[in-house]
Amino acid sequence: NGGSFLSISCTSASFCVAVGGNEAVTFNGSSWSPPAVVYTSSDNTDGLRAVSCTSGSFCMAVSGTPNGGWGRAITYIDGSW
Repeated sequence: NGGSFLSISCTSASFCVAVGGNEAVTFNGSSWSPPAVVYTSSDNTDGLRAVSCTSGSFCMAVSGTPNGGWGRAITYIDGSW
């Protein structure tokens, strides 16, 4: 999505996740990871809109719908979406 991230969640100065469109990046305290495609959908959603992390090993991100609603949820567990 060209680096247009819509939401970020940090649990410490050394762990953050940002999401937008179909991509996510993580921050390890000194650098951001390259964008990774973590979300694909054939239903009527328009990409990841929000993320929330409770620890450095668990996050949940949700997609949105064109009418402003919420779509699907995906999880990040121990470094994998």
